[in-house]
Amino acid sequence: MTAEQLAQIAEASLANAGELISEARLLHDAGAYPRSYSLAVLAAEEFGKCQLATGTLGQSVDDANYWKEWWAVFYGHGPKLTRAVATSLFLTDEFKTKFIALLETAIKQQRREVGFYLDVREGQPTSPRDAIGPEEAAEAIMCFGEVIDVYASAFSETGIAKAYLDAHQGSAREMRAAIRSRDAERIRDTWESTTGFRPDDAMLAEIMRKLEAT
Repeated sequence: MTAEQLAQIAEASLANAGELISEARLLHDAGAYPRSYSLAVLAAEEFGKCQLATGTLGQSVDDANYWKEWWAVFYGHGPKLTRAVATSLFLTDEFKTKFIALLETAIKQQRREVGFYLDVREGQPTSPRDAIGPEEAAEAIMCFGEVIDVYASAFSETGIAKAYLDAHQGSAREMRAAIRSRDAERIRDTWESTTGFRPDDAMLAEIMRKLEAT
């Protein structure tokens, strides 16, 4: 996978996640709680694909086994895809922790499917509406929607594909020098000059925290 392909996947996944969460909100407002919940989970999974793609940008990987695993995660809808969100530099730990906990629970318990299909328990039919109420749906929509909205707004002017490609290709050497300096304001200024996006204080603090951990 080239950097251009990864950037395109990231942008398309983020756009689709935004559309799905918007439709989930409309369904919830219309009282279709189980379907709104399931769409919210799908939106969160699409956001995970975006994070998987952006997390791979900048890595030089020629190992066929790496890409085999990458595609398995991309199509797997499992915990590894969920935890790709943890790689984001633009989300706070609080955002990521709640997002991952809710999505992992939904995937492990197959809650997304519950919102669509009739189930049978002990010989008795259980409808989606019996299984998922307005509160559970609202919590998922609020959590996943807030994360998707915050991330999308960070790239609303530049576009995520261009931002990451510019950082990866045009000014990678300059960015690496800024990161090596461990100077927060230099990193902020360099990020803005290379991508057109200026990290706010919360995002910069998260970047610095990750650098200190490496």
